[in-house]
Amino acid sequence: MDQIALSTGESPAITVETVGSDLRLSGWDQSQFHAESTSQGSLHARERDGGIVLRADNDCTVHVPRRAVLKIATVGGDAKVKNVEGSISIERVGGDLTLRQVGGVSVGRVGGDLSAKKVLGSLSAEMIGGDLSARSVDGDVSAKTMADLYLRDVSGGIRATASGDVVLSVGFVVGRVYEVQASGDVVLRVPPNTSAKFVLQSAGDISVDLAAAGVEGNSLQKVVTVGEGAAQVTVKATGDVSLTTQATDPDAMGDFGDHLGREFGVMAEEFAAQIETQIETQIESQMAELEQNLNKQLAHLDLHFGSKVDTEKIAARARAAAERAADTARRKGEAARRRAEAKIESAQRRAERMSERAERTRRKTGSFVLRFDAVHPGQPPAPPVPPVSDEERLAVLKMLEQEKITVAQAEKLLAALEGDEK
Repeated sequence: MDQIALSTGESPAITVETVGSDLRLSGWDQSQFHAESTSQGSLHARERDGGIVLRADNDCTVHVPRRAVLKIATVGGDAKVKNVEGSISIERVGGDLTLRQVGGVSVGRVGGDLSAKKVLGSLSAEMIGGDLSARSVDGDVSAKTMADLYLRDVSGGIRATASGDVVLSVGFVVGRVYEVQASGDVVLRVPPNTSAKFVLQSAGDISVDLAAAGVEGNSLQKVVTVGEGAAQVTVKATGDVSLTTQATDPDAMGDFGDHLGREFGVMAEEFAAQIETQIETQIESQMAELEQNLNKQLAHLDLHFGSKVDTEKIAARARAAAERAADTARRKGEAARRRAEAKIESAQRRAERMSERAERTRRKTGSFVLRFDAVHPGQPPAPPVPPVSDEERLAVLKMLEQEKITVAQAEKLLAALEGDEK
C-alpha cells in the first residue's frame, strides 16, 4: 500500500499528470490532498506553485478539497470524478469517464463512454469514443460522440454531433440555440409550454406528434413552430427524426407499431434513471452519516491519546475504505440498471416484431390480428426472463407515485420486466 498526504488550502490547483490504470477522485471537506494505491512505490507527488502535481503508475484513489481546481492530463483506464466544485479539465481517458456532482467540465478525448450527472456549469467534450449520457447540466453542452447521445435536463444550449442515435429530453430555453447532427435517429421530447422553432432535416422519416404545433415543409425538411418559436432548434439526421411530447398516451394503441416501442423506450430510460438516482441517494446519505460518526470517533481519540495517534492517517484510510464500498454499491446499482434496460429492450423488440407480423397480416387479409404466442418455424423459443427484483419493482412504484408514468404504463412496465407482454 502506497499513500501520500499533503496539506493544502481550500481551493488548491491539483494536476494529475498521468495515471497508469484507473483513477477514482473525489472532493471532501478537508484542506488536505490524499492519494492511495495498492501498489507500493507507484505514487509520485510534488508541490508546485502552491498546488500539487501527481503521477501514479497504477490504480489510485485520490481525495482533494471540494473547491479544488482540477486538471487531469492522461488516465490509462477508467476515471471517476465526483464532488469537486471547482473547474475541471480532462485531456485524455483511455476507458470510461464518470462525472458526478462536479463544476464546469472540459473534456478532450475519451476512449469509452462518458456519463455525467449534476454538472454545476457547462460541459464540453471534444471526442467521445462510446456513448455520451448527461443529466442535470446547469450550462451549455458541446459534444461529439462516435456512438449514441442522451441528454436530459440541460439548462443551456446544445451543440452536438453523434455517429449514432440522439435523444434530447430537455426544456428548450428561450433565446438558446440547439444544433444537433446525427448519423442515426433523433428523438426530441418537448415539455409543456415550450416556445421553440424546430428545423428538422432527415434522410428518413420525420414525425411530429405535438398538439397545436404549426408544421410546414416536405418529407426531407419540416419547420415546426411551437408557441412563439423563441428557442432555435436545428436537427440534421441520416435516420428518422421524431418530435414528441415527454409523456405518451398509454391508451393510444391504434398505431401499435409506432407508439408501443417508443413508449417502452421512454419508460426504460425513466426507469433506469430512477434506479440509479435511488441508489445514489442512499449512498450519499450513508456517506454523510459515516463522515459524521468518523469525526466524532476521531475527536474522541484525539482527546484521550493526543499526538500519539495519527488521526489524519486513520481518517484517510477510513474514508478510502468507505469510498471503495460505495463504488461497489454503485457498480451493483449500475448492473441492476443495465439488467432492467436489457429486459425492457427485449420486450420492445418483441413488440416491434409482433407489430411487423401484424402489419403483414393486415396487408394480406385487410384485418388486424395480433398473435402474441406465435413462433416462426426454426426460431428458438425466447429464453426465460429473470424475475423482477425488489429494486426494480420499487423504482416502478416510485415513478408511479411521482406521476411520471400512469397506472397503465406501470402495469406494462412490470409485465415487460417479467417477460409477460399482454
